[in-house]
Amino acid sequence: MELRSPRLLLRDFDDADAARVFEYQQSPAYLQHYDAPTPTREDVRNLIERFRRWATEIPRTSYQLAITLDSYLIGTCGVRRLQNEPAEFGCELDPRFWGHGYALEASATLLTFARDELQIHRILRPNAPGQPRRHSPGATTGLRHDGERNPHAGDPAVNRLDPAGELRLAALDVHYAGSDATAACILFAGWRATTPVQELVRYFSEVAPYEPGAFFRRELPCLTGILSRLPQRPDAVIIDGYVWLDPEGRPGLGAHLFRELGETTPIIGVAKSAFPGAPAVEILRGQSRTPLYITAAGTDVDQAAENVRGMGGSHRIPDMLKRADRLCRTSSA
Repeated sequence: MELRSPRLLLRDFDDADAARVFEYQQSPAYLQHYDAPTPTREDVRNLIERFRRWATEIPRTSYQLAITLDSYLIGTCGVRRLQNEPAEFGCELDPRFWGHGYALEASATLLTFARDELQIHRILRPNAPGQPRRHSPGATTGLRHDGERNPHAGDPAVNRLDPAGELRLAALDVHYAGSDATAACILFAGWRATTPVQELVRYFSEVAPYEPGAFFRRELPCLTGILSRLPQRPDAVIIDGYVWLDPEGRPGLGAHLFRELGETTPIIGVAKSAFPGAPAVEILRGQSRTPLYITAAGTDVDQAAENVRGMGGSHRIPDMLKRADRLCRTSSA
């Protein structure tokens, strides 16, 4: 079995893979997040044999795949269907490949397969004793996260993309042409990313007309609509606009999105122009003397502003936000 993503190939294991898995599982960085004795060569061989047996089962209920980059094994991810329970999911990487978005890319590929081909719609984060702290799907849209088996559920290292603390981020934007709209989503890994992990576009027809003071009625369905296409909810969403419009909590587009998502996913608004009275933090980027205006829900606004200030790109508009704007405009029907 093979699944392909823009940079990776996910495939069934073969016997020769045991040596590579054993190699990276001896890394001190890996073992720091492993709750059992250091795995031996025999342990790893037995594990790979088990994965290979799963691949021959009929019907197949367990998919543990090798993650390869240019034919080089860099980790593994898997999903297991459990009888009368949510499916289990986990992912791990060779520490040398942390910080490049590979865990997010592999996870999105496998979870999309699980949803579309296996009809799995509920997942349970495993991280059982004896397993390394792996990438967690977290709260999802297409696949629902149904709980924890790890007592460290509140530990940020467990809830992030990998033990290096890499976050799953999404930049959204919408372009309008009459009563039609094109929504774009740029998925990227970590605030300093300059290349996306995935790009998505969704078209909408007969959107609500513009209504002064109620712009969210026009744009909110486009934002939630494209987010519903993701196999898992990102750790934070960045929008073009405001979250709050005054210090008393008058909601902007971002606040409506925050509530629509159950107030579980931080929303960060990046606006290009000032809105009188909005409780925004102003930041400067690059050589520009024109500020960006940052508001946020579900996270500290000052920290959000620092994160946006440090985003990839040397110009006023961060590269990933510029890419979302360009994608929705150039993809417009």
